[in-house]
Amino acid sequence: MTVSNKTKGMLFDATNSWNGYSYQGRVGLYICLSTIARLLVNGDQAELDEISRYSLEYEWLEDFALLRDEEYISLHQVKHYNEAQFSNYISAFTTIFDRKLGKVSGQDLELYLRARFNSNGDNKEKLAETVENIMSSFVSDQVTDEDHYLSVPYKNYSGQYRDEVSLYLKDAINISNIFKRCPVYIHTSLEIGRMKKPTILCYDAFSKIQNRVENKSEPVLEKNCIFHKLKQGSGVNFELSLSDSELNEKIDSLIKGLLNILCPNTLEKTNELYQYHLLSLIDTHIQDRHGDLKNKMTSGYLSQAKKRISFLPVLDILRKKLVEQNLAHWQLLCKKNIYLAYNGYSEILQNLLNNQNASDEEIKQCRLEVDALEHYFSLIKERFLDKGKAIELLERLHFNRSNPTYPRDSNFYHYISEMNYLHSNFFSFLVELNVRGDNPILFTTSTDQIYHASAVRLCKRVRGNISTELNKFRMGIEDHSGMISLGVSHIILDCEEADGQTAMLKKIIDVSNVIDKECDDSNSISSGKSIFLIHRDTARDNLNE
Repeated sequence: MTVSNKTKGMLFDATNSWNGYSYQGRVGLYICLSTIARLLVNGDQAELDEISRYSLEYEWLEDFALLRDEEYISLHQVKHYNEAQFSNYISAFTTIFDRKLGKVSGQDLELYLRARFNSNGDNKEKLAETVENIMSSFVSDQVTDEDHYLSVPYKNYSGQYRDEVSLYLKDAINISNIFKRCPVYIHTSLEIGRMKKPTILCYDAFSKIQNRVENKSEPVLEKNCIFHKLKQGSGVNFELSLSDSELNEKIDSLIKGLLNILCPNTLEKTNELYQYHLLSLIDTHIQDRHGDLKNKMTSGYLSQAKKRISFLPVLDILRKKLVEQNLAHWQLLCKKNIYLAYNGYSEILQNLLNNQNASDEEIKQCRLEVDALEHYFSLIKERFLDKGKAIELLERLHFNRSNPTYPRDSNFYHYISEMNYLHSNFFSFLVELNVRGDNPILFTTSTDQIYHASAVRLCKRVRGNISTELNKFRMGIEDHSGMISLGVSHIILDCEEADGQTAMLKKIIDVSNVIDKECDDSNSISSGKSIFLIHRDTARDNLNE
């Protein structure tokens, strides 16, 4: 490994995992609401003006940072792990201390040089070679020591690409000073070891950590040498170890308290509506941030990377009287539950991968299932979630409910977005597929039959009532309002008794890719069509042939 790639950069750390991505946004919202709650007493204009000076900055110096105007108040790293083992966090700790001590990174330096190389038409290999040479010159010119920590006092750089490199070194010093000045919080989805109180990184312990990690000595780092408890009266009261459900409860509680001040007499049942709007605000911002980071080849990268989300739009949402549960609200509900169902299934698979008692064959199979889940969820995200079509996805998975006889009310949207249905009937089918198709709902067999996946739950009633359940299902899809395309030959169900039976459709859509097109009567037929029902295991075996 070259010198330029040894050290993790001080700048963005945008790993695009769905679990961490969702958890990170909610942790940021929790810190935002906690800060507002600390500053808000009466809700007068002076308090609101003060709150509007605050902002969150995602994916720059850390997973996110809290700022007041241009001053960094605190830095926050987020870890969504499936184990509480302390060893998982050693890399995170050493990275933070490296940043505090000003360890320069070839990864970051490359960002400052990339625009120059692109404009000159130079290739990646030459850029990597240049970064390697500059990193070596830092040592020979005593700009850094042999471990690439900045020299004190700082020495000017006078080598090649002086303007870009000097700008990077200046920023590296500023970043190091920010890390030295600001507390760095590590938020985890599971408790680290047995620690239950809020904790903050202890800078004085760095030498012990650095030596032990570099020498790989045993025993593994002591928790006590890394953390110390926050002092009473510090004005900060963040809970740092919160599971997904605990984090949601904290957010709900904070919203309720803030609404009592900003929007009194709000019905408690609408609290969920406020949470959806706030999470949508955060999620949209993070999606934009990741888009900027993916387009970092442009010369405007450094300015793009520092975008922030002000507390002002958060206040605006909390001050509105949200009483109407409209379509936008239900889109947010459905999107949230789809993500939660995915996260839940993903965690199960990750726990299996981390099971020390699992055989090599079990681990191999689990990795295949993780790959399948990631593949098909990326399609779901691209085709539906990112386009504001979460409801459309769920209607296609619950086509027996998607007809005019079922009113579009609270019960309908909560039913089709039920996470257990998605988890056990849909995602559990996708992970068993060896094929990697380009459609998360429609699957074509080797004999050109088209299978339509579903999240419909049957056969869960008292034994002996299966005929009644199947008849209800047939009646439900008879006028399904065009949720099944003309070419579909089989509907996949988690019901052995349904395997090989048929159902009659009255209205089907004649489009090649129904998912990406609007359904209307102009491209439908109203004559009946018989369609087969197939058990998921049979469908899986046929598709995997």
